Amino acid sequence: MIYYDQSKTNLDQINQRKHRLNIKRSIYNKVIKFSTRSPLYMFELSEENRAYALSLKKSTIKLNSILNQYNRDNKDSVFQYKKASSSNDKIAHVDIIGSNYEELPEEFTLKVNSLALSQINSGNEVSTYNSSLPIGIYSFTIDIEDNTYEFQFNITEKCTNKENLLKLIKFINRSKLGVIASFVENHKKETVQSVLKAEFTGSNRQLAFTIKDIPADINSRGIVEYFGLDNVLQYPKNSKFEINGIEKESISNCFTYNKIIKISLHQTSSEEIQITYTPDTDKILESFSIIINTYNNLIDLISNQGDTQKTSAILKNELHHIFTDYINELESCGLALDDTGSIILDDSLSYSAAKDGAIEELLLNEDGYIAKLKYKLNQIMLDPMIYLDKKVVTYPNIAKPIYYNPYIISLYSGMIYNYYC
Repeated sequence: MIYYDQSKTNLDQINQRKHRLNIKRSIYNKVIKFSTRSPLYMFELSEENRAYALSLKKSTIKLNSILNQYNRDNKDSVFQYKKASSSNDKIAHVDIIGSNYEELPEEFTLKVNSLALSQINSGNEVSTYNSSLPIGIYSFTIDIEDNTYEFQFNITEKCTNKENLLKLIKFINRSKLGVIASFVENHKKETVQSVLKAEFTGSNRQLAFTIKDIPADINSRGIVEYFGLDNVLQYPKNSKFEINGIEKESISNCFTYNKIIKISLHQTSSEEIQITYTPDTDKILESFSIIINTYNNLIDLISNQGDTQKTSAILKNELHHIFTDYINELESCGLALDDTGSIILDDSLSYSAAKDGAIEELLLNEDGYIAKLKYKLNQIMLDPMIYLDKKVVTYPNIAKPIYYNPYIISLYSGMIYNYYC
């Protein structure tokens, strides 16, 4: 029976409510502070204008929420992900399985001395079109992985060696025991030859499988003997390799090291290769693309206003100037602006930036482009009506004591708080 700590659950719920209340209070205080120095405007509150202001607020909240995920205290940040790399992928490929990077061993060297091999049996070469097998029932066994399987193969009519071998191959493959049967045909010599191969590699100092006739009588010739199904051409072997100079072996060419690194051996090597860890560029670029797409959606929303809201061009210019103020750090991450003000990404530069940490520095820098962009997004979230066409009715008298006019914020306070309702 599982017992739940109800008191802990209630405490978590209380803390969550307090956190949400603090967010609301912070937004309210910012709105009040903003309104004390804001002119009084007259808006044309048409359905289109309200829809635009609400969409503008939603888009900025979405982008701001994504950007807030990136901070140096976030232990679940995409920059915590790592990827294992091999200095020679043709020799061995490595992958990290799981996300508990504390279990990762230190970077290491790997040398592949031999690959794991499967057992292969190569049969007798028999004439393609002749046959010495009489009609009858042929019994044989296959021993594999401590199990013995008995088969009865029935020849009901006089057939050629090739026809009988093809039927026998299908018969064995249908059993799905872990042995793959096939044949090789020599057209020049007009012969056929069976091939049996274990699906798995490696050896525990014994054959992967054995195949034997069950003779009907002492003088009879079985089908295993006739086709030479028990002739071992290649014995099973384990892979042998060295990690940091220490010899090891595995029954497979694909195995896990330290329970977190998957190693796939491809070919032998006379020299050691290096296994290192780098930031997971795929995950970083995937997250980076989400930011860019969300930003571009905001630009599209602003651009689509056209002549309807001329003030929207001011916001577009402000976002453009923020970008150009930090052009050097942005270009180093493969970012540029097109004619519409949308961000375009250079794949090659962004990959290098993800690998060498430039994108991480861009997103986590508390004094750079992202910080300036978030400041602007917060302004939009507080008062999206700024970027609607409007007429100034009166300016605040800053010489007098501050007067908190509740009617000033009533125009858009509902839109700000609808996100929490």
